[in-house]
Amino acid sequence: MSPGVYYMDGGKGANFNVNNGVSLTCPTCTNGAGVTIVLTSSTGSNYATVSIGNGTSVKLAAPSTPGAWNTGILFYNDPVVSNQNIGTENFQGGASLDLTGALYFPNQTVNYSNGVSSGGCTNLIAGTISFQGGADLEGANCKALNVGGGGGGGATALVE
Repeated sequence: MSPGVYYMDGGKGANFNVNNGVSLTCPTCTNGAGVTIVLTSSTGSNYATVSIGNGTSVKLAAPSTPGAWNTGILFYNDPVVSNQNIGTENFQGGASLDLTGALYFPNQTVNYSNGVSSGGCTNLIAGTISFQGGADLEGANCKALNVGGGGGGGATALVE
């Protein structure tokens, strides 16, 4: 992928699916450039979701240059989705993730399952989070990155 904002329109059948051993990276996501994936729907139903699994390798970073609306945001749910609790986001099946940025699903269910491992500086904002079957979400020092939330040297916090 190249740096930029990508809109996934579930109303037109578009979801963010990476499966079956695919390797997805943003090799030019450096010096503040990055990727933001917006999940939305042009029809008001069938909102886009994320599904990453089946032995894939995904390395993506959010924009970190201050000033842009999407600074530090890697995945962003349309506010309508967030208010209606529609859909489930899945990270599963032995996927290897290196995600730097915020995964913003404030009222969604996010599943980490079946041996998925996740590194990078990931800030996970979700209504419900489920870890099962050997899933791993590693902490990282986020202090130098503009991804918000912390950077206490790998500390993990559960906030209600």
